[in-house]
Amino acid sequence: MSHRWTIDYIEDYLFIKEIYEALYEINPAFGMKEILEYEKEHPETKAINAKYNGVNWYRNYLGDLKTIKAEQTKVV
Repeated sequence: MSHRWTIDYIEDYLFIKEIYEALYEINPAFGMKEILEYEKEHPETKAINAKYNGVNWYRNYLGDLKTIKAEQTKVV
């Protein structure tokens, strides 16, 4: 697990924010290829949330998670 493109921690937000600010204006339809290229050129960006690579927030809550039935959800 060498990359983390999710938002569970403030560092994840800061990473995504920097990527977005760097790439969106150049190409609003940027994708994985552009993100990977940007990370290669700016390793300090990848380091922003690297300490969480392979970490999932729910790991600490496995005992609390449960499956619910469809009727327990709100339909909008």
